[in-house]
Amino acid sequence: MKSKLVTILFFVISITGAFGQKSKVGNYVNLPNSKTLFSVKDSVYINCTSLLERKTSTIIVFWLSTCVPCARELNAINKRIAEWQKDYCFEIFVVSNDKYSNRDNAIALWKKNGWKFNILFDDKNVLKNNLLGDWQGVPQLIIIDENHKIIYHKFGYRQNDEDYINQYLTKRTKNE
Repeated sequence: MKSKLVTILFFVISITGAFGQKSKVGNYVNLPNSKTLFSVKDSVYINCTSLLERKTSTIIVFWLSTCVPCARELNAINKRIAEWQKDYCFEIFVVSNDKYSNRDNAIALWKKNGWKFNILFDDKNVLKNNLLGDWQGVPQLIIIDENHKIIYHKFGYRQNDEDYINQYLTKRTKNE
């Protein structure tokens, strides 16, 4: 009985914490001029500001290699990304919050799943802290419009969440 009570209490506290966090939708993004993101594809550090250089919508996904819902979401996005890139103008950046010691596992997962997007490592949590502030947990997905305003922010993953991404892309970024 005591363990059930502890489980229920933990669940209520975690739900309250997740829902108690203020949404970032409507906030404008001003990324720091900091070269702290490691690009797996290019094997170089890139500047945070480079994520928003193009005048287009930007999708940023925060994940961990040990997070099962994260892998599910990235697999779902990967299945749709070719279709989206054909129809819409946008950038996508997938940012791992793995510690440096777990970087090889994240890269192995990226290769194993054949993900078509680049993986970035936010070594000093500069991007995470700037975009998410006090938000904790993964996966988290943010869509930023061409004016650098957050238009969509979600925490967690449920099957078919990628349909919501498609809706936001449809509204804002149709290729001409």
